[in-house]
Amino acid sequence: STSTSTSTSTSTSTSSSTSTSTSTSFSTSTSTSTSSTSSSSPSTLTSSSSSTSTSTSSSSSTSTSTSTSSSTSSSTSTSTSSSSSTSTSTSTSSVFEMSSHPFNVDFGESGYEVDYFGVVQGHDNPIRYSTAFQAETIILTARYNSIQPCLAECDSILECAGVYIRVLTEEELECRLLNNLGEGLATGTESVSLRKLIVTTTPTTTTSTTTTSTTTTSTTTTPFPAVALPMDFQPYFELTYVGIVPGNSGEALQFDIVRAQDTLDVSVSRCFFLCNSQQYAYCIGVHFERNLLDGENPYLCNLVSEIGNDPLPSTVASYSYSRRVMTTTSTTTTTISSTSTSTST
Repeated sequence: STSTSTSTSTSTSTSSSTSTSTSTSFSTSTSTSTSSTSSSSPSTLTSSSSSTSTSTSSSSSTSTSTSTSSSTSSSTSTSTSSSSSTSTSTSTSSVFEMSSHPFNVDFGESGYEVDYFGVVQGHDNPIRYSTAFQAETIILTARYNSIQPCLAECDSILECAGVYIRVLTEEELECRLLNNLGEGLATGTESVSLRKLIVTTTPTTTTSTTTTSTTTTSTTTTPFPAVALPMDFQPYFELTYVGIVPGNSGEALQFDIVRAQDTLDVSVSRCFFLCNSQQYAYCIGVHFERNLLDGENPYLCNLVSEIGNDPLPSTVASYSYSRRVMTTTSTTTTTISSTSTSTST
């Protein structure tokens, strides 16, 4: 809002005053004094005195005073006032009540420590990891309906330093595994940033005067199941790349999938069968990737119709199978029969 006000005031004042004063004073004073003294005694004394005094005073005074005063005053005042006010208010509320919130758990029991909460009831100053949306620090992005699968996935990957979990809907959470947690950054998401605690096993030694015992605790992790090519389909497919799977001592790779026409939650055998059928004639390969959702099968079946020339690094348990190009040999036999009839007379 801008307001401009201009005020101009001019005042002219002229004053003229003339004063004339005339004063005349005339004073006459006459004083007569007579004194007579008589005494009767053997000697006669007579005294007589007479005195007359006359005084005349005259005074005349004339005074003239002229005063002229002229005053001119001019005043111009300009006032400009500019006021600009912008107010932006963004309010993000949680889709959960705190009592039933998926973040309302003891993360310490799972081996994680809360660094930051986002927009969550009971927590002011929403913060998240600054690296949560940086491609070079994200190991894996997946969606779950609970927190535990996300934490279990981070546990299975050595370089996973922590996770960023945000609420998408009342039934779906997004999980991001991070190899670098960065620092705190203000956020408007309903989220939690968790640091994986490094668990070390320390031998416990008990010493007495006679015996010494050492106890070591170790944890065994059950590997994720492998994908084996069924014998019936070995003539039609060959294993091209493997990801992070048991027994893979080389580089973890997978197809550069330009287009996956269908993603199915089916068994391994069913997946190969469909790719080899006329119904899915476009299929040139099968990519199995660990099923991070609560599906019936440990791997998702991706029927691929277009693949890039070079493989990509794999960050999960995966298998990429190429469909063999089958050659068909066709033999054609042609029989020519000729009959000639000649009659002579």
